[in-house]
Amino acid sequence: MKATLLVGASLMLLSALPVSAKPFMIVGNDEKLTWDDNGKPVLSASGRDTVLIVDLQNPEEPKAVATLPLKNSVVGPPVNLAINSSGTLALVADSVNVVKDGDALK
Repeated sequence: MKATLLVGASLMLLSALPVSAKPFMIVGNDEKLTWDDNGKPVLSASGRDTVLIVDLQNPEEPKAVATLPLKNSVVGPPVNLAINSSGTLALVADSVNVVKDGDALK
């Protein structure tokens, strides 16, 4: 519920800006899946993922305007993040569901 309210408030803030004022980019930071030194996937428990909204008005100096604590994933076709051209709506998907299986995560 907190994340939903935070997303709503952040998107309302972005939608209050003039439509042509700034191009935005959305970036997903998936903290569930990493790799060990041998290239083997290592799963971690959910809860540390974030989504970053970046203002690209000056492409040579991008600025983070919001960091949202939202589950997301870098896994899943074709992409898991999208933001509309007016910067008023963003979609975030989480294709990885980490569950405990005995002492391990899967």
